[in-house]
Amino acid sequence: MKQPRYYRYEEFEGKAQQLLTQYQQRFTTPAIPEIPVDGIIESLLGLTLVYDNLARLFACDDILGAINIHEGAIYVDTALMPEQNPACEGRFRFTLAHELGHWALHRFDVTPKEQGALFRAEGNGHILCRKATRYEQREWQANQFAACLLMPAEPVHACWQTITNSADPLPVAPQDLMNRQWALGEDYLPAHPVARAMAGEFRVSNQAMQIRLERIGLLVAADAVSLSL
Repeated sequence: MKQPRYYRYEEFEGKAQQLLTQYQQRFTTPAIPEIPVDGIIESLLGLTLVYDNLARLFACDDILGAINIHEGAIYVDTALMPEQNPACEGRFRFTLAHELGHWALHRFDVTPKEQGALFRAEGNGHILCRKATRYEQREWQANQFAACLLMPAEPVHACWQTITNSADPLPVAPQDLMNRQWALGEDYLPAHPVARAMAGEFRVSNQAMQIRLERIGLLVAADAVSLSL
């Protein structure tokens, strides 16, 4: 059974951008700033999206999303669907992108026989994305890919410049930086006003946008700014 390969952060960026470029070339449709993640999944890659009660389907209470790599099917819990719960749109889109990350990064990692055991899926051939396993390396990697896909660096920089009238980073009190990499689709922590404004443009959660802005160096610790002067 393969261990997950190591990816540099630039590789997440590159793989996400490759999909966006392929989508734009095939459908001659701008893919930004509202990344059509469902269109990439279904129309570009030919995967199937399944919306269901995943707690019932997989007999597990903490499933938000899942992918069956060998059947080419991505599952999302109906409780996240924006039509039913508009406040979950960011979580919904991030879950789609996260599962797509497993497809892009991990689909060659395991055989059908091994897949269930590796991803704690009870031998049924699914990768189940559980809250309790979000700290595993594959889950971390899928989160990073999702952030790069939904918030590509170049459009994020352009939006930042439009909103702040500057390309320069903004200093933030260190205690107000999230510096978190695990809950990128959540929206329960307070976020910087610029992050909130930009989140609406990209249809992601406030928290996801703030973490992305920190990751690409647009929101930085105030003491770091003073040291660089």
